Amino acid sequence: MDRRKQDLLDYMQMQGFLKKDAEKFTEALCRYVADCLRDGDDVYLRRFGAFKVREIPAKTWTIGGRETEVPAHATVRFYPSKSLREYINGNTDL
Repeated sequence: MDRRKQDLLDYMQMQGFLKKDAEKFTEALCRYVADCLRDGDDVYLRRFGAFKVREIPAKTWTIGGRETEVPAHATVRFYPSKSLREYINGNTDL
């Protein structure tokens, strides 16, 4: 299990969730988001933000006189909600 999932599990346990329930929820949430993004769907988490797939076209870069091909690929962008931005800046509750 990677560190970020473990951090989320630890936080959920501090909030009173049982370890087995926290593990199930964490795994289900991560799998859901990853599967949606892999299928090309955007994921919106209310009052948190959106994860969106962005297609990057193929490019050719010239570096030091050598051309390097970068193939087309997909990447994920996160767009925080207004509520999250305000919470981070200490203006409101989430």
